[in-house]
Amino acid sequence: MVEFLILLGSALLGTLGYSILLRVELRLLPTVTLLGVLSFAVYALFDYLTADLFIANFVGALFASVSGYLMAILHRAPATMFYTSAIIPLVPGGLLYHTMYAAIKANGANFLKYGRESLLIGLGIASGIILGVIAVRITRDLIARFLSCRENRGRKI
Repeated sequence: MVEFLILLGSALLGTLGYSILLRVELRLLPTVTLLGVLSFAVYALFDYLTADLFIANFVGALFASVSGYLMAILHRAPATMFYTSAIIPLVPGGLLYHTMYAAIKANGANFLKYGRESLLIGLGIASGIILGVIAVRITRDLIARFLSCRENRGRKI
């Protein structure tokens, strides 16, 4: 439990630091930082439940994408600012370092091991973001159509 709290604190500081680097508005920093911590918590939950790197990162990125779009609508701000910062705790920085280090040292076994894991995580994050964006846009369009049909129902043509 203590280790998990340390990881959540690291996710908080990482998201906050990256958000400051992106020059996120001060009024949005708490929301953006909370999304980063929550997306990491979702990732950690699914990592615990499935022990699958792709699934855990996919669901974490999906959560970051959908919640980022919802927060963008709520705060009237660009969505990319929210979900870009929210996926930062999911990015496999250590694994990428080990992959490149193994490549430089010509250690083929470790290069393949770390490279495969990094690739799975990257594909999971990218897939989660893409599916989240598609789901939000389809849902938004369906709601807009439904509302426009309701408004036009009483009008005579």
